[in-house]
Amino acid sequence: MSKQYAWSTDEEMYHGKFDTVEEALAEAREHLIDGLDEDPGSYTVWVGEAKPIPTGRLVDAECIVERMQERAYEEVGEFGEDYLTTATAEQLKELEALVVAWADRVEMPSFYSADNILAHTIVIPGEAKP
Repeated sequence: MSKQYAWSTDEEMYHGKFDTVEEALAEAREHLIDGLDEDPGSYTVWVGEAKPIPTGRLVDAECIVERMQERAYEEVGEFGEDYLTTATAEQLKELEALVVAWADRVEMPSFYSADNILAHTIVIPGEAKP
């Protein structure tokens, strides 16, 4: 898969997936001119590579087991204290694989992280909008 790029005006929320940095900057420029009614001047826009987040990075079997242990304790008190304490690393990997497969069937992540971010300056010439 070829690289894709996203832009941001605040270094936190990144928008779009573009094939080139130039396309991302063009969209950011349009956003500044049309969407925000910005005054003329120079604005910093950050562009980074849009990297997909694999579902596996979102799943932590130890957290799932810990929550199940907490619920067992809430349900039956000390009788639930030893629940799932014998789960092996291999079994935890199996649980993660099951949850990842289920989540991917339900909905693949459409969000992404931005890496290799560079700042760019966009100049908006002309008169301020009324």
